[in-house]
Amino acid sequence: MKSTTLGTPKGLTTKEGDSLGSFATCSSFSTNQEDFKLYNSWTLDNASDIHVCNDIQRSGFQQTRAASPNNQLFAGKTSYPIEAFGTVTIQIQTPEGMRTINLDNVALAPGFITNLVSLHLLNIKGVH
Repeated sequence: MKSTTLGTPKGLTTKEGDSLGSFATCSSFSTNQEDFKLYNSWTLDNASDIHVCNDIQRSGFQQTRAASPNNQLFAGKTSYPIEAFGTVTIQIQTPEGMRTINLDNVALAPGFITNLVSLHLLNIKGVH
């Protein structure tokens, strides 16, 4: 793990003469995707306008159409190429027990940090 800490420049104080104690820390580390629990999970996302699948092998992803070269998924400053669009069937826990739900027009973005279920798209479909 690599870590960098930036301290407060000399001479910065409050009106009372107290030294300002602000700092910034930057860290980076690598991890195995298998150890990262979100990687294999489906996460309900209220900010996403598309369902996202990150691994074609584990998700049961069935391609329905190819993606164009300019189709990308953006997360912060990082972009992930979308390889295809398709359908996925996932298991969900409801008050009545386990149920399945079919997700349509799911973007396949290998390597994305998790799989996303768009709350917005579920609401449009009438799932509440």
